[in-house]
Amino acid sequence: MFKIKKAFTVVVMAGLLGLISCDTLDDSFDLDLSDPNNPTPEVLNSEEGLKRLAAGYYESIDLADPKNFVWIVQAYHELMGDAIVTPWGNWQFRWVAQVNDITLDDGSMFIPSAGGDQGTEIARTNNRQLAAEDPVVQEWGSMYFLNNQANLMIETLNGGEVVFSGDAAAKAQGYMALSHFWKGYAYARVGSMYEQGLIIDAFGLTNTDYLDSDQIIAESNRQFDLAIQNAAGIDAIRQDAFPDLFVDSEVQKPTTASLVAAANTMKARNLLVNTRRADMTMADWQSLKTLTEVGLQDNSGTFILRSDDVTYPDEVWWIFQAAWGPWGWHRVSERLIQDIQPDDARLGYFEQTTNADTGLPISWNTRGRGIQYNSSWRVASHYATQTSTEDETKWYFVSFEENLLMLAEAELALGNAATAATLVDQVRTYQNANLPPVDPAGDVWEQIRSERRIGLFLRGLSFYDARRQGILDPAGAGGGRTGATVIDNSGTINTNATINYNYLPYWPIPDAELDFNRPIGGSPGGVE
Repeated sequence: MFKIKKAFTVVVMAGLLGLISCDTLDDSFDLDLSDPNNPTPEVLNSEEGLKRLAAGYYESIDLADPKNFVWIVQAYHELMGDAIVTPWGNWQFRWVAQVNDITLDDGSMFIPSAGGDQGTEIARTNNRQLAAEDPVVQEWGSMYFLNNQANLMIETLNGGEVVFSGDAAAKAQGYMALSHFWKGYAYARVGSMYEQGLIIDAFGLTNTDYLDSDQIIAESNRQFDLAIQNAAGIDAIRQDAFPDLFVDSEVQKPTTASLVAAANTMKARNLLVNTRRADMTMADWQSLKTLTEVGLQDNSGTFILRSDDVTYPDEVWWIFQAAWGPWGWHRVSERLIQDIQPDDARLGYFEQTTNADTGLPISWNTRGRGIQYNSSWRVASHYATQTSTEDETKWYFVSFEENLLMLAEAELALGNAATAATLVDQVRTYQNANLPPVDPAGDVWEQIRSERRIGLFLRGLSFYDARRQGILDPAGAGGGRTGATVIDNSGTINTNATINYNYLPYWPIPDAELDFNRPIGGSPGGVE
């Protein structure tokens, strides 16, 4: 979040209140702005204005730069989780996933020839002068835009001047629940990504009270609890507050019950992804089980984004086919393919580039920037399209598959291997994996780990998982991935390589924030 000045607030307001193209809204409604180029909060005192602001939650996370959250930010997470690879320097993609070194099957070591380790590159590119090319500010900016909009709605509701039709109390409660849910989501993302963050509860204002990530996560959970407390009103606004674009034959508009479940699943995520697996106590596992048991049990009313190639031809996000084409932005990591069982039907969502004469894999590494970017795999279907087909255009903020896999992990840790195996089977059945049942007497943890890789692919969780499992720690401290598939520069497929990632567990506060909002006298985390 940049320090908010009046002029910037006006720009944000114009963006939030100008979302008149959402197909759930009455485009004939006149907000009666005396100056349409300078809207003020007073327009929100109409029910129609509040509807538009609610629909704008989905847009607010991308106000800073088109597709910056649902594409660029999610790409950072998937790159650091080694689910995808890219050699391109745009938005610092290649530096965000700069590995420390790779040891090949023959014992030879590859060290990237350009740049330093990932921590060094993050420090170098955490620079306000880079503007949209600064990777550290992307998620921070998106989430504080979202939080700021929620603050605006809460302040408007607390003002008591909104004129509602029908059951005014229920509608006000519903919009309040929605606002607290999005604040909880914003703080969850900030606290799960950055060393420190800010708790801001006033629209258009900021502060210098930087708090450690665990305190930000605690605030996220508090906001989710407030959403649950007010959730009874969601059913009164669900037809108005959620754009028709974000529903399909499976996922409908959120209900009171589904918002409560989604909030509980997010609280479970907050616990799991911010605690190292080795540090989880029996009490932690029991808390995780308790939360997931009241979390999402299906995706019928969860929060998603979908593309619309007609209304928003440029807003195709992850599923933009050009991102996965022969000369696109990303390829699928060899390590992700390695984690998919050969008889898993979902392997058909990917295709391997091979030599027509020899049948051998052809590795994609434009400009030859290092073997860490080598991959012979790309998306073939399901994740890539330029048209609005239901299967291929959904991105989940949170899903029931994630909830079931968290519950499975808790059940396993609590000694219930058979229950854990059944939960993994449920996810695979839902996703049409066509795999045999998981053997409770086998390595159920490995089944959970690999299922989170493929079953939650592109849902922004792979970095969190690699971090909590210790994979991103320096190899000398027990981190790294062994037995890894790596294609070297000769085209040889190594199957027992060791990758030393040595990534930062949490990112620093963006320079773009500190340049305008530096704490006076330091902060709890020592920011000077």
